Amino acid sequence: MTASSSPTAPDRLLSVLAAFDHAHPALSLTDISRRAGLSLTTAHRLVGALTRWGALERDASGVYHVGLRLWEVAALAPRGLALRQVAWPYLEDLYEATHENVQLAVRDGGEVVYIEWLAARSSVGVHIRV
Repeated sequence: MTASSSPTAPDRLLSVLAAFDHAHPALSLTDISRRAGLSLTTAHRLVGALTRWGALERDASGVYHVGLRLWEVAALAPRGLALRQVAWPYLEDLYEATHENVQLAVRDGGEVVYIEWLAARSSVGVHIRV
């Protein structure tokens, strides 16, 4: 997109999804509109379409979260699948040797993205965002 062109429908749809991040995992429609730089009417229409498809979910308080369908699609990313397939036997070996939590993660810029994990039954619970 050039500086002089207006955002396309896919640009606007993706801006709705980009409104969500680690610091903002749950947003109201007004927050989505503001963070995506869209009018409330446009945000309402796009959020409705994304909710019907399952990319977003609305809770009882009216706040939106990333939906399960979007997570399912993201899990199909070839980068993650190939790595998971290659690493899985090693994760199992580590778990069998230690009987402790085992995680597979990759660095994404300055962050860590957890791709897979095996949790020990007797270990203290660990909260991992995947």
